[in-house]
Amino acid sequence: MTDPSTMPPFPGFEVAPKPTLLPATCTMRASEMHQSPPGTPTAGSYRNALRMVRDSVRDRDGLSRGNLHGPAGLHCAIGCFFADHPTWGIRGDVIDEVATFNDALPESLTPKQRRSYVLRWLNGRLFRMAVSDFFSGRTS
Repeated sequence: MTDPSTMPPFPGFEVAPKPTLLPATCTMRASEMHQSPPGTPTAGSYRNALRMVRDSVRDRDGLSRGNLHGPAGLHCAIGCFFADHPTWGIRGDVIDEVATFNDALPESLTPKQRRSYVLRWLNGRLFRMAVSDFFSGRTS
């Protein structure tokens, strides 16, 4: 049986074994982030942070690649979160995962196509977490 993590998520889309992140990536890596000052509101848990990013992406017409705040008012997936919540913090592992997926998509995609792929991936990620919780008996 093929390992699902090595399979392309969408037809015609090839996944590199380890994505190469460019210097002008969507956001800083978690290791480069600074500690938020005390009292800074945050997105909370990993799952809640993914939900908030998903909701921010859903409210946009398109996504940019490689820029927190790109041209023509477009944002990357994490940039959408920060556009909606400019004073909030978000977990570094969520930033890394979402930015890696967004930046790994082909440059040839239009902003609307990029939004569609990222939204499908976020919804799928949240669905898999919910199914896993259901079968393990956990509640959120």
